[in-house]
Amino acid sequence: MAGQEAALTRRMILEAPVDTGDGAGGRLMGWQPLGEVYVALSRPSGRIVERGGREVSVTRVHIEMRASPPGDTRRPVAGHRLRDGAGVYVITSVAETDRLGLRLHLTAEEGRA
Repeated sequence: MAGQEAALTRRMILEAPVDTGDGAGGRLMGWQPLGEVYVALSRPSGRIVERGGREVSVTRVHIEMRASPPGDTRRPVAGHRLRDGAGVYVITSVAETDRLGLRLHLTAEEGRA
């Protein structure tokens, strides 16, 4: 997507990880919705990795979205995720795409819940 502005037509939910008690003294990790965002998504690469003793497919995706101001809850950081129905995209990096900071380029992995 470098060098061109992609149409931001795909609606997704930005979520942040939250740590909650399980009622038995342990902790559970869940997800808190932060808001809706519109993105452009491309799937340039994939690979097979081993997780939990079995091979799984992981697809790396590039996502472009409008930037929210630093400190805004709708500005993603690595570790947040985007959800599109059953599709989950865990954000691994975030960078501004222009000098004015109007758009963000995210790298994420599809298929990690």
